[in-house]
Amino acid sequence: MVSVPVAIGIGLIFSFVQSLGLTIQRKSHLIAARQPIEERRPEWRQPLWLFGFLVFLIANVGGTIFQIGALPIVMLAPLGAVSLLYNALLAKFLLQDVLGPMMIGGTALILVGAVLIGYFGAIQEAPHSLDELLNLFGRGPFVALVTMLFMTFTCVSLIAHLGEWQLHTSLLPPEERRARSSSKKKGHGKRSKLARRWLLLAVAFAALSGTLSGLCLLLAKSGVELLVLTFGEGKNQFNRFGSWALVGIMIFAAVAQLWYLNKALKMADPTFVCPLAFCFYNTSSIALGLVYFDQLAAISTPSLCLIILGIVVLLCGVFIVSMKPAAEDGEVPYDEVAADEAADTSADGPTMMQQ
Repeated sequence: MVSVPVAIGIGLIFSFVQSLGLTIQRKSHLIAARQPIEERRPEWRQPLWLFGFLVFLIANVGGTIFQIGALPIVMLAPLGAVSLLYNALLAKFLLQDVLGPMMIGGTALILVGAVLIGYFGAIQEAPHSLDELLNLFGRGPFVALVTMLFMTFTCVSLIAHLGEWQLHTSLLPPEERRARSSSKKKGHGKRSKLARRWLLLAVAFAALSGTLSGLCLLLAKSGVELLVLTFGEGKNQFNRFGSWALVGIMIFAAVAQLWYLNKALKMADPTFVCPLAFCFYNTSSIALGLVYFDQLAAISTPSLCLIILGIVVLLCGVFIVSMKPAAEDGEVPYDEVAADEAADTSADGPTMMQQ
């Protein structure tokens, strides 16, 4: 088994490559937005986007394989905090984004919170068999937590998809308008209103992606424990339907997570999307991990308080990083230019999203 320091080092390398893949995908979206609508191709027919997606996927899977067997789930989530720094640096050099004091200060808070969570939340346990994992799945507290999470996820997903459908039936895609930067001031109120709606959609899709990512981490951790017992101790855990059902659910959740992440990246830069997705990923994975593996009782009260403090510090850092600084040289932040053309067009008549 990989040692903890080696797993952390490998994770940092794969985290950088993963951030590079996300930034390349966003770059492809921006390039495609400058083309006429009739000449645009879907993502899977854009070589640059495909390259970025493959880089992200390989780094995501590779980093998980090396880390997940050596680190407890409560450490895996905050370790991804360093990717936010990578996102900021890559966005500055590849997307000409702004790297200001708020980004640096927020990243520092994220790292402090991650260290607190990782240090005081480390709990080593022996691998669980399939029967033990199924018993953990059936525990009352975990069932209650998953039920609340599922209901919230379903409501947010329905609202987000309905909002996206309403916008796309009345407006051009947001990238088209972002590419056509305009200095016109008329209709500024309507542009701001529409831009806020694009921003809310990006927040919703990033939240859905991060929540699914936290679930994937829990399922992957369980799957690796089954692999350890199967190949490490010679106790085959994959001769029953339950093991393959777990793998199938994990694959479905992973694909859905990538799909929602790509939708969010269409509407906002990685420096905005990734901190939000990470926030929900970190919160959901820690909560699910502690409740599922019944580890709350194994953590002392002072350690639990420091873990909660670490989560609060980390989320404050994520919030600060997500607050993009005021744009310079007339550029409008948060894709507000995305609503420019739509506002001018809809000035002649109401759109479906007008109130």
